[in-house]
Amino acid sequence: MKQAHPSHRSVFRYICEHLEEDTGSARCRQIRKHLNECAACAADLQTIKRIIELYRQYPVPKLSAAARKKLSSIPDAQRAG
Repeated sequence: MKQAHPSHRSVFRYICEHLEEDTGSARCRQIRKHLNECAACAADLQTIKRIIELYRQYPVPKLSAAARKKLSSIPDAQRAG
């Protein structure tokens, strides 16, 4: 059976949601193949990697109690966008 080619949106979502997944899984192999064939998704992945690198260089900002309360009141579905 032929597997469907993943969409750009599904590749991006998958990368963001599964950064820690086993890189040898069938899904990861499919994503890696797509990234090798799609310059746009490959560029998006490089952007994500660079953002993560930059975030790791800076200390986590301290949030005020009011900001923490406001963030915790946002439903998970709304945060996921």
